[in-house]
Amino acid sequence: MDLDMPGGGGIAATERILRTAPRVRILVLTMHAVSTRVGEAVRAGARGYIVKDAPPQDILRAIEAVHANQAIFDPAITEALIEPGRNPRRPLFPQLTEREFDVLEGMSDGATNDAIALQLGISVKTVQNHVSSVLLKLGVASRAAAVALARDAGIS
Repeated sequence: MDLDMPGGGGIAATERILRTAPRVRILVLTMHAVSTRVGEAVRAGARGYIVKDAPPQDILRAIEAVHANQAIFDPAITEALIEPGRNPRRPLFPQLTEREFDVLEGMSDGATNDAIALQLGISVKTVQNHVSSVLLKLGVASRAAAVALARDAGIS
């Protein structure tokens, strides 16, 4: 199940499928390793969650595990879930520094670099540097993609 399907979300689709066919086992296959949607997917009835760029053998193992009625989660998700103490404000973005996380929050609120700089008491150039670092660390190519990840994680 893809969570970001055109014409409707994967969470709602999972719920609908399991209402009509409760013995079906659903594995979420997504491009978002950093997402609080894991909990939503599990509550909807998904038995596993793995990223699309995982090695083929990991995807196959996940399919087999879900077929065997076992739960399985991508290692990046598992690490974020079992080590949330690293930083309680950003357990699913452990790769970001505290300041980078502050900038990501500002971005997800729709703030401009100037507004973020004013709010954080830093220069616009420093904000630009943090934005570049956030994009690199999140593995995305645009500000909009970083904001989408942040919003998926419940930031904003």
